[in-house]
Amino acid sequence: MKVTAVKNMLVDIEHSLKQQQLWSDTQPSVEALDSTTPFACDVMAFEQWLQFIFLPKMHWFIDNEQPLPTKVAIAPMA
Repeated sequence: MKVTAVKNMLVDIEHSLKQQQLWSDTQPSVEALDSTTPFACDVMAFEQWLQFIFLPKMHWFIDNEQPLPTKVAIAPMA
């Protein structure tokens, strides 16, 4: 998948979260952000994980011209 397509998908996710009023202005605690549980489901809601962990990490890969993950299994959690 091309980087441009991934960027567009990330923007779509952010837009959807905002449109559904799931976007938060309050960042989770440092402890929550350090969770090692898949999707940090032990300390935050899925939409928080998308906003504060997944989206920033994907933007980091793109901004730093790093290879994008080849296997991502978000659908089962969503």
